[in-house]
Amino acid sequence: MKGLILSAVEAPGHQTIEGVIAASEDTSSRVCGEYGEVCTVTAQLGSFAGLVGDIAVNRVESWAASQRASND
Repeated sequence: MKGLILSAVEAPGHQTIEGVIAASEDTSSRVCGEYGEVCTVTAQLGSFAGLVGDIAVNRVESWAASQRASND
């Protein structure tokens, strides 16, 4: 999430990066305090997305290795 925030605030005229990150973390804390189940589901979805991403990267790497091997 910090990477997304950092890329979003690189344009001139935005608040300092630290301020944006702090505001985002404060908002996240408030939402999680009020709607704990949303944060739980979001964390689970994040973990699942990471797992799916890892699987996809591994498959692409395997495919690329097989393509290089067949071209040698």
